[in-house]
Amino acid sequence: MRGSVRMRKLGLAFAGMLLLANSPQEEALQLQREGREAEAFALIERAAAAGDVGAITALGRYYDQGTIVPANPARAAELYREAAAKGDDDARWRLGVMIDQGLTSGDTDEAILLFKQAAHHGHSDAMTSLAVMYAMGRGVAQDFDKTRLYYDMAARLGNDHAIQGLGVLYAKGEGVEQDMIEAASYWLIASQMGNEAAGTYLGQLSASLGSADRDRLSARATELLAELGFVLRAVEPSSD
Repeated sequence: MRGSVRMRKLGLAFAGMLLLANSPQEEALQLQREGREAEAFALIERAAAAGDVGAITALGRYYDQGTIVPANPARAAELYREAAAKGDDDARWRLGVMIDQGLTSGDTDEAILLFKQAAHHGHSDAMTSLAVMYAMGRGVAQDFDKTRLYYDMAARLGNDHAIQGLGVLYAKGEGVEQDMIEAASYWLIASQMGNEAAGTYLGQLSASLGSADRDRLSARATELLAELGFVLRAVEPSSD
């Protein structure tokens, strides 16, 4: 997603999903905005029963997150598997996460395959999950070059978790030369997108930054915005 780093969050049940105009998901999202949660769920349930793939994934989200209905990982995974088999990349990603977390049956190889399938179609959360797998060497050989590659791909699609992850690489010097100003620059951008972890990291570092460091940080963050393809505007670190 290109545009301002200040991005509005979608409704919880549909975060990260691509919504099509006049789709059941879009109609349900509008109902959510109006506080009509039960009606939104009923609409999605009907659409899923009729075979709408996006609605099947959305219904899985309800059971995954325990929204409207009690959390039911088994039911969520069942729905994600159905939608993933029909080519839904958000379902592939969420199913991969559940497998990796041990919330449903499957092994790490299957999780990685699901992430790669979704990432191949431009799913930024799946790219970020792949970056984490390579960073930790979980199911694949540890490879910080691939970690950075997938984080960078996702970051250019506006994924705040990927941008935060790039900051961690620079902070730890994993696959790149350690550079705390570079790390803080990524965290500054990610924190302005609402990433809480990035805000925490930046807050912990800010006490040690002098005025010259703050100027360098602001300038570098502004450069990064352009490099990542966002609308260029200056960003300033908090003085708190």
